[in-house]
Amino acid sequence: MAQYRSAMAGNASAQEKFLRKGEVEAGTQGSEGASPQKQKLGKKEERQQAAANVSGKFAPPAPPKLVVNNA
Repeated sequence: MAQYRSAMAGNASAQEKFLRKGEVEAGTQGSEGASPQKQKLGKKEERQQAAANVSGKFAPPAPPKLVVNNA
């Protein structure tokens, strides 16, 4: 509210920040870009995704089929 009051009193810096805050909350980015960028993954996240998508010779084996029915 203090920023709003400052903006309404004529403080240009407060007006600009108040408008930018509204753009961020609304999900728009004005002249910087029309679409938000994806967050860059770190090394560990990239490696975990790569390990989950392994196929072929080095893919983890399928789990064994259960022969006994315990029901």
